[in-house]
Amino acid sequence: MRIVPKLFSLPVIIITAWMGANIYHDNDVFANPFKEQSVLEKIESRGSDFFSDKVEEASDAAKEKMKEGIEDVADKLKDVAEEF
Repeated sequence: MRIVPKLFSLPVIIITAWMGANIYHDNDVFANPFKEQSVLEKIESRGSDFFSDKVEEASDAAKEKMKEGIEDVADKLKDVAEEF
């Protein structure tokens, strides 16, 4: 019975409300609940390595596709030039 008063003590209620407000606003759990975090701050705090790796992979894939497209166009232009 002695644990119940400790669970409902003022510091526990304040910390729980703090964390609940951050979860509700989709902020980091221990961030300031009175300040809204920007999208960049959220991305940085939630695994920027994952996002930066995915962006790098996507840009590499896009560069490769562009390079293939340019090579195909160059080959077709060479074929057209040889016909004349």
